[in-house]
Amino acid sequence: MSIFLDTSVLPRKGALRNPIMSALLLISRRKEISVCLPSIVLDEALSARVREFEHSAETLLQAYNKANKYTPLGPIYVPHPIEVQESWRGELIETFSIVAIDAEDAAEALSREALRVKPASGGRGGRDSAIWLTIRRHHLSSGGPTYFVSDNTDDFADQSKRELDLQLKEELGAAADNFYYYKSLYDLVEAMATKITEDPIDEEIFKKALQENEVNIIDAALRSNSTEFVFFNEALTDDAVRRGTRRSYAVEDTVLADIEADLVLTGYADDHDYSDVERRVTVRMWIEVSTESDELLSTELGSVSVFSRETDS
Repeated sequence: MSIFLDTSVLPRKGALRNPIMSALLLISRRKEISVCLPSIVLDEALSARVREFEHSAETLLQAYNKANKYTPLGPIYVPHPIEVQESWRGELIETFSIVAIDAEDAAEALSREALRVKPASGGRGGRDSAIWLTIRRHHLSSGGPTYFVSDNTDDFADQSKRELDLQLKEELGAAADNFYYYKSLYDLVEAMATKITEDPIDEEIFKKALQENEVNIIDAALRSNSTEFVFFNEALTDDAVRRGTRRSYAVEDTVLADIEADLVLTGYADDHDYSDVERRVTVRMWIEVSTESDELLSTELGSVSVFSRETDS
């Protein structure tokens, strides 16, 4: 049982483990499903991330040089694109199983592009063909089931934009019944898990999850560019916590909940006349709970955003 992701559903910027990707990875782990990338998807994802970074870095340096003409600015560190590429490569390889393209499929992909055979069209689409052939070979050899996620509906989907293209489906033969196409991560997650409307996480479980992530939350807040803090309080302010559940799913004997919480951290800031200041911190995390024992099974910290909230002590 495997899930294959197309380049189009991977983030070009920001964290890999955004809320919906985190949900998919948690669900696949619970169901013991391997989440895979064809090797050409890995290459495309690296190229896209570097191109986005180079554009942003160029904009940053232009603004820095312009501002530096008015007043001397301190040095700034801008990573080399290779650093960005290798960091992203490491994260992708650590998270997904990479499936290499077979030599025969690589040759056929080029032929499909020249002959305009789906998913190629208009003399383009060699990479899409390589992706498809890699997934097809894996599906036929493993027996499936296989789940393929791509929002490239023009090349992979039929006219409904919800089913695999008929020509591609025919290539799977009898194995087509065990192959499932989804155009978004959201569609796949909601097909693999049951959505829950009520809040499944009680206050005790939430506080325990918060305690498990306390050090990481404070570390993330310290690294935030929006804060001047040099030290935070050792404990999160319990009476200043507000939380809500963004989405939750039932998966076999567990519940997964995407929690957003507002916290208040106190600390000390440089170059201020007062000593104690506060910051409002918004935290996103996934919480996994057993429905049989009501025990906290795991947590996965997502984003940590810091907002100014200065007060005299």
